[in-house]
Amino acid sequence: STKKPPSFILLVGYSYGSIISASASPKIPQCIGVAMISPPLAVRHWLYMFHGNYHLDQARRSGLPLLMIIGSKDNFTSEDVFMDIVHTMPKTTTTGAVLKEADHFFRGREQ
Repeated sequence: STKKPPSFILLVGYSYGSIISASASPKIPQCIGVAMISPPLAVRHWLYMFHGNYHLDQARRSGLPLLMIIGSKDNFTSEDVFMDIVHTMPKTTTTGAVLKEADHFFRGREQ
C-alpha cells in the first residue's frame, strides 16, 4: 500500500537547526508553522557561511506562524540581539519569547 504524505507539518528546530527549519518552511507546502528554539542569531553569519540573513529572509517571506524562543542567559545571542531580530519578522505572525534565567542549552530545565 502507498502511504499518504502528512497533511500538516510543524517544523521545530533547535539552535543551528532552528534557522534552517525556518528557511525551509516556505518550500514545504504542508508546513503550517515554525518554532525556533535558541536560534544562534548573533553568530549566524559565521555558522551559515555568511548566508544567515538569507535564511532569515526566507522565514520572513513564508507568511507562516513563527514562534521564536531564547533564554535570557543564552551563550551565543543576547536578549537585545534576539529582540532586534524578532522585531524584523512579520508582526502579525511572529511571537518572540524570552525564558528568564535559561541558557542556550536550557540546563536545569529538563523536567
